Amino acid sequence: MKPASLIVVGATVMMSLFPVATANAQILTVTDNLQLWLKADAGVVTNAAGAVTLWADQSPNANHAAPTADASAPLWIPNAQNGEPAVRFDGVDDYLDVVSSPSIAITGDISSFFVVKFDDFTTYRAVWGKTLVNYPAPTDYYVQPGSGIPTVFRGDGSQFQVGGVNGTGHLRSGTYSVVGFEMAGTTLTHYLNGQAAGSGEITAQPGDAGTPLKVGSRDDFGTRMKGEIAELLIYDVALSDNDRDSVINYLKVKYNIINLPPTITLASAPAGPGVNAGDLITLTATAADPDGSIARVDFLANGQPVAAATTNPYSMTA
Repeated sequence: MKPASLIVVGATVMMSLFPVATANAQILTVTDNLQLWLKADAGVVTNAAGAVTLWADQSPNANHAAPTADASAPLWIPNAQNGEPAVRFDGVDDYLDVVSSPSIAITGDISSFFVVKFDDFTTYRAVWGKTLVNYPAPTDYYVQPGSGIPTVFRGDGSQFQVGGVNGTGHLRSGTYSVVGFEMAGTTLTHYLNGQAAGSGEITAQPGDAGTPLKVGSRDDFGTRMKGEIAELLIYDVALSDNDRDSVINYLKVKYNIINLPPTITLASAPAGPGVNAGDLITLTATAADPDGSIARVDFLANGQPVAAATTNPYSMTA
């Protein structure tokens, strides 16, 4: 039987979007329980080469970040994103220490959000951690090599009290994003550009070991930031929904961070390119939104809509 040709132009995706932010969100209004606030547009002291010698905490707690040696000092970048500066870490030996203090020895609920751009994920990429060697004491955040999946571990600095949760959103290299996590009770949730991106339970009891909080690495230097950090906030509470939205809106507007576009691939069964007249053809779309969720996939044939799917797997048969 003579094959019949099927021309599929593509499929479109309707994704859920974070609420539109307003200009007044550029002022951080959620400052209660804020224990560490580093932002590259305030409190940064550099030497003649532009290396950061002090990154002053903008919270009332004076948890200032500083290099322990000239060689470990990251660079201040004056115009990194949306006209705002950032601090660049080389992925080799750059990091900053924040001397341990009760205000950052957070063993209970915690929220942390940051504006970052990773150059790559060739190895374990850090943002910040307070660890004893390679154990969280109480918190370790890094991004896994290859996948760009973020991970948070919490514990007491030993192998006996430790637990972790992976995110479900793949971070993108070369792109500024608002990233973070929150722990309320035993539930830890990752966030990417305002959307929840994976959650799980940690039943280990966190404890603090009195080690410095490191920005750009951790106590054993097994993780390294390669890229830029524009702003970092740490609260010693789990934020309410309204407060969390306010913090994320503030960061997204200030740094002009928009939702990342979805990705989609199409497959057909039978595979084609030719099929027999009368055969049923099933098209399946694999769709993902790195910082949101998929509401609907529209299928197009020759530029015209022919079907829509709202549940995964997104497919149609014709």
